[in-house]
Amino acid sequence: MVPPKPTLTASSLYACGRGYPITLTVSGCSGTVNWYNSNTNSNFWINTPSGTTASAGINVQGKFYVSCTENVCTSLVSDTIFADFAKIVVTASDNLICNGGSVLLNSTVTPNTGIASYQWQNGFTDIIGATTNSYTATTASTYNLIVTFSNGCTLGSYSNVGGTNLVLQNIGNIPNPNIIVTNNSQSGPAQKVWDKRFGGNDIESISSISKVSINSFLLGGRSRSYLIGGDKTQNSRGEVDYWVVKIDSSGNKIWDKRFGGNSYDYLKDIKQTSDKDILMFGTSQSGISGDKTMDIYRDEYYNVYNDIWVVKTDSSGNKKWDKKYGGNSYETVNHVLQLPDNKFIMAGSTLSAISGEVTEVSRGSEDFWIVKIDSAGTKL
Repeated sequence: MVPPKPTLTASSLYACGRGYPITLTVSGCSGTVNWYNSNTNSNFWINTPSGTTASAGINVQGKFYVSCTENVCTSLVSDTIFADFAKIVVTASDNLICNGGSVLLNSTVTPNTGIASYQWQNGFTDIIGATTNSYTATTASTYNLIVTFSNGCTLGSYSNVGGTNLVLQNIGNIPNPNIIVTNNSQSGPAQKVWDKRFGGNDIESISSISKVSINSFLLGGRSRSYLIGGDKTQNSRGEVDYWVVKIDSSGNKIWDKRFGGNSYDYLKDIKQTSDKDILMFGTSQSGISGDKTMDIYRDEYYNVYNDIWVVKTDSSGNKKWDKKYGGNSYETVNHVLQLPDNKFIMAGSTLSAISGEVTEVSRGSEDFWIVKIDSAGTKL
């Protein structure tokens, strides 16, 4: 008889800083507990899980689940627990301050519940009365924020286990935002118009920007944030997903969309078709799951490799179809050229022999691979 699905609980969904532990406990299993986690790059486990409890060090956002084996029968997996580490991010209205001027400092604390107190510091000295989530600075210095949670966890924004601190200077450069828009003035150097940040609660990176109208742009890249949070309005499909953000000419978000399967999907480029639809080009290691309707190509040993994955949506980001292109090994896409007749040339590389969409014998270990498709995704 298949045993019932076990129950997994956590001492906390947020560790007290990067690398700090949480304790996971299983109930409802009288046999052997099988432990699983999502981190393929490094092991979460502080010690090898044994029995019904385990200790996990949280360096990145992760997910955990278990199954139960009794008399060679294994249960369904438990509900998934998503865990992250608590962190503080401090931002400022500017990183330059003039004599007699001021700069507003704001904080974003994760999690944003169970906060007992805030304390801003000038260097490592408490600022009297600065005990809210924001502070108006009037002098150039290094500012830190100490946050204490009701469970006793204390974090400092200066700590590499907690988040980021902030340095205000009398002179200096623009910090590192996600996007900077400048105005090229004929009478002087380029002037900053605005900068914007877009992200979720883990790692996002941008690989493409495309102008789709006079007043709107598409930002494309990848997201590793599992849960809704920040600027991300959809939970992840897998380990890494395509993530697309549409903004207006002032950098205000119009919408965001996530596309992916159950593994790693990396968006490389975005193009708009003549009928105002959107084509997204990238690579995928996912099988049929989530937004992916075509299985990945596999070799004779059933090993999984990258395929090129193209997703088409309407102008609002609603998916129309997806297609994959590849052979029995690795394929990637690096650049996409849009032709005047609404056709597209994907330029990348392949390690495959003749198989799938690869029709020519390999010249060596890895070759250029050029694929031409129309706006319906048909290979030409």
